[in-house]
Amino acid sequence: MGDFLCAWPAIRSIALHYAPQSIIHAGKSEHAEWLAPLGIAKPGMALADAVMRLHAGHNTLPTPTRILRFGLETPQTAMPVDHHTEFIPGIDPVGHIHVREAYLRAIADLGIAPRHDWAEAFRELFATNECSPAEKLHALVFPGAGHPAKRWSLVKFFELGKRIKHFGLEPIFVLGPAEREQGLDAAGFRSVTPSTPGELHALMRTARVVIGNDCGPMHLAGMLGLPGVALFGPVPRHTWAPAHPVRSLAATIPCRPCTLTTRHIPCRHEAPCMQALDVENVWREFLDVLNETPKFRTP
Repeated sequence: MGDFLCAWPAIRSIALHYAPQSIIHAGKSEHAEWLAPLGIAKPGMALADAVMRLHAGHNTLPTPTRILRFGLETPQTAMPVDHHTEFIPGIDPVGHIHVREAYLRAIADLGIAPRHDWAEAFRELFATNECSPAEKLHALVFPGAGHPAKRWSLVKFFELGKRIKHFGLEPIFVLGPAEREQGLDAAGFRSVTPSTPGELHALMRTARVVIGNDCGPMHLAGMLGLPGVALFGPVPRHTWAPAHPVRSLAATIPCRPCTLTTRHIPCRHEAPCMQALDVENVWREFLDVLNETPKFRTP
């Protein structure tokens, strides 16, 4: 989800550039709800089969068709299709810019005008509120992440949950299917497992604040304009941070960041950069975020 949401601004730019021509999304169907308002459709069976055949070197797509393939790093070998395919990389060679910006620059190099008003556009399309700010009395906690090295200690999340509850908000632990399969227990806190991205999206529209590891749901929170704190370990914040108003917090240890994509993490230990984040520092950052919300102010 996080990779897709970082690509969404460029995808929107592509949709605006080519409108009203037919644009098809051949990626995961679970992302369709964030693409339909842009006029981007899911492929039919015949077209989906034609896209799959591209990987075998057989291009049976209608002519002319421009194929734009998103990915973090440029493949070492070219995709075995004809010259109509163009790769859009999300990681620049030295990792000095955000993935979103890298995608926008890449499409500009292809002659597609990048649109930088993506945050306003996303929130206008999707950030409708289910209740008023005064009724938003819970905080969403995301203890999972796509890679073990990006996960903060569960014990520390539970301590943070106790403080959130004492402060006057109900912490709700949001567990993905992977966390449920691992038997993760929320230690008496309320927990939910959205079965679709749409359910997660609806849940976020009722929350006051979020906190969690560097993961897809934290990117969604930032895109929706929901304040929160994202905890960072081995990957650089300037490359992967969720959109404002989500803040990014990382431990100041000399060996981080050590990877751009978590595909090659040199550290042999159990995420020391994540465990170096102590509860007190995370709590102070969380309180600063709450101080910016209308209802809560700390002395």
